[in-house]
Amino acid sequence: MKRLLKDVVKLGKSSLKPSDVKETGKYPVFGASGLVGHIDSFQSESDSVAVIKDGAGIGRVSILPSNSSVLGTMQFMTPKDNIDNGFLFYFLRHLKLGSSFTGSTIPHIYFRDYGNYAFPDETKDRQIKESGFLANIDSLILERMNILSSLDSLVKSRFNGQEVTA
Repeated sequence: MKRLLKDVVKLGKSSLKPSDVKETGKYPVFGASGLVGHIDSFQSESDSVAVIKDGAGIGRVSILPSNSSVLGTMQFMTPKDNIDNGFLFYFLRHLKLGSSFTGSTIPHIYFRDYGNYAFPDETKDRQIKESGFLANIDSLILERMNILSSLDSLVKSRFNGQEVTA
């Protein structure tokens, strides 16, 4: 039986505005740029995956910890039974949701459109194994990017007369 994304997640929406968020509070609130503050309640009790649905950064996907919330420009999905949160994250990232949006002034994406994508029929154990493998690749990419940045600084320092160690 073919499973759709909308069948394997519980969709959460938010109406939180930046003005609702404080510097201190019990639970974290995330926005397009990451952690934006705190509030004294939370929207998602479980680990979840957030997608930017409006504005700049549209389609960007991030993993959220349990007991957290998102601003209204985002929506979050909590995986149902037998779905690994990491696998859900990589699946959504693979969809490149930001490439198919509507709206000319403020771009939007809608779950009603991408919720109908076929979701891979993998066991949870297999999902965990695959998401772990992809997380290791992401880690290697980040490590290599840091090395390239350090080497770039070293090259630039040769022309600026500054000493930099790599």
